[in-house]
Amino acid sequence: MIQSISKTMTLDEFLDWYPDGYGRFELYIGNPKRPVILVYQLVDGEYIVSEFRENQRIISVTFPELNLTAEEIFRVGE
Repeated sequence: MIQSISKTMTLDEFLDWYPDGYGRFELYIGNPKRPVILVYQLVDGEYIVSEFRENQRIISVTFPELNLTAEEIFRVGE
């Protein structure tokens, strides 16, 4: 099931909104010196991985209205 977001929201609002039971939403953080968010998309039975760092806006087919950069997400944990 694909859910769309109809407004700009913070990460906390997004995590509260994310529907339970509809798959998984995960953030993967790589090397602490160069944090990265990976977004996986299943295309024709294979996963395509997109990497987002620093001020790159996160692009997600599942959540097209998501309006966050990687840096905004990483700052939540500070």
